[in-house]
Amino acid sequence: MMRRLYLSFIILTSGPVLSRDLISETRLQELNQIFISKRVGGPAPIPGSKVDRVDIKTIIKIQAKATEAEIKRANAEASCSLQDFFGLPYGFLNSEQVHLSTEIYSDIFHSSDQLTNKIKDAYLRVRPALRTDLVPNPIQKLVRVAPRTSYPSGHTGIAMTTALVFSKIFPNRKAFLLDRAKQIGFGRVLGGVHHPSDVKAAYLVGKLVASELLKRPEFLIQLADLCNKLNPGKHCLRINELRPRSL
Repeated sequence: MMRRLYLSFIILTSGPVLSRDLISETRLQELNQIFISKRVGGPAPIPGSKVDRVDIKTIIKIQAKATEAEIKRANAEASCSLQDFFGLPYGFLNSEQVHLSTEIYSDIFHSSDQLTNKIKDAYLRVRPALRTDLVPNPIQKLVRVAPRTSYPSGHTGIAMTTALVFSKIFPNRKAFLLDRAKQIGFGRVLGGVHHPSDVKAAYLVGKLVASELLKRPEFLIQLADLCNKLNPGKHCLRINELRPRSL
């Protein structure tokens, strides 16, 4: 199975991390079609459409009320690292737990990114703060941003995938993890780099990718091992029970 080098500054390690292609190209295409068929997912909103107009109004309203603390948090989250997503101070993972989770987060990041980029390439929706069809553009770019398109939000997709996977390790913290993923999505809207509909679509990406990863025996073995290191208990045994019987 192909393994790729992932950027060390994203994963926050001292060297490159090898991430696996856990989802085949054929399955990624199938997931893409599932995404397109869903009401919450589907094609990106057309500029000037009702959904698009509501998006713009919502961003303007959120930015008008943004606090310095919210902008600071959104800029930290722009790193897309596990530390800034679910580590202290915004999450609950300590530095050792983040370090132990590096390999599995690399797989989560890579898998979510693969599906997100397929969808992004299909629609090429421009980021809110960079749109030229809004004259003048009332949206500010409050966070640093990569030169990628807007729909769906990659950061939010990765955050939601991570929240759903880590809820198997920390079942009592599931509500917090999901709320934190949504807070990360909110930060992308506040930052002017994603529309609210980009974020909603990314929730579906996260659910699709997490569901797919939790069917993979090699991923579940890795997850159960990590569970025993981070939060030992009977729930770690249940992770192995997720393995499909046919496999």
